Amino acid sequence: MNNALCNPLHTTNKAEVLSSRKAACATACGADVESMQGEVPPAAARSGALFLERRLLTSSVCTTMASLTVSAPAALLQAPAAAPRRAPAPQRASLHATWRPTRRLLRVQASAASSSSPAAAASPAVAAAVGTLYKAAADSSVAPTAVFAALQTLEQAKLQPSAEWGPIIGGAATPGNRWRLVFTSGTKQVEDALKGVGKGGGSYFPLTACQRWDATKSEIENGIFLGRLAALTFKGPYRLEGKVLAFDFDTLTLRLGGWTAALPLKAKLDPSTFRREKSSPFFVFFYVDERVICARGRGGGFAVWARTTPQWELQSGVV
Repeated sequence: MNNALCNPLHTTNKAEVLSSRKAACATACGADVESMQGEVPPAAARSGALFLERRLLTSSVCTTMASLTVSAPAALLQAPAAAPRRAPAPQRASLHATWRPTRRLLRVQASAASSSSPAAAASPAVAAAVGTLYKAAADSSVAPTAVFAALQTLEQAKLQPSAEWGPIIGGAATPGNRWRLVFTSGTKQVEDALKGVGKGGGSYFPLTACQRWDATKSEIENGIFLGRLAALTFKGPYRLEGKVLAFDFDTLTLRLGGWTAALPLKAKLDPSTFRREKSSPFFVFFYVDERVICARGRGGGFAVWARTTPQWELQSGVV
């Protein structure tokens, strides 16, 4: 069969293709009829008629298909273009999904919490006690019995010292850190409270008393300051081992207005070789952070110090 009749896309005249296919079908059907009229016996006329009907039906279907093929747009005969790939829709977060930190992150968070403030990783009772001391150091509005109870809670918590205690107490460079004495309780008050007698107590220190620890020089300075008029300070070496800070004084300094005199109390002690002795005074610290530090002295009483600021030191005449 002609190629134009098999593939209508090879010709540009749709009407011509349709006419050619119709003619071809008619010719084929006519030839069959004539052949059948000349060759088919009379006894088979009925069978020949059925055969002719089938051929005519086939010709009609062929003509219809040719018409549809020619009239169809070329775009419909082409293979359909692949649909653009769509990005997968983001999954909706489950209402029950929970984020779980890795073990390494948990260790980092725990380390940061313990280094910034022991109360952050401690019990609620310890956190509440620290808050009480913050309030007492800020405005002295907390009752002495409440301050004593907070100190007792912190001591009984048995917090372990960390590597940060030394730099917090004595600073990272000279002249170190200065701490003002906020609250003290006597030895008998502590002993009675431990025995269950009374609620303990103490008092806010009425004068401007400061401790300055210099970790770089291993030097301690303890002083009473009367504004810019006068000051009496004691200076010497110290050594911190765990919770115990032992110290000794070898120099007394007296200041009156602009006049200052340093008086030796004993032979000069070498901070690099200083060690705690039986007669050495000491503090046993049981709580240390950037704002307050708490310790029990050799006599058994409690003491609370708060970190000073340059503005406070200037106003108080602490130089």
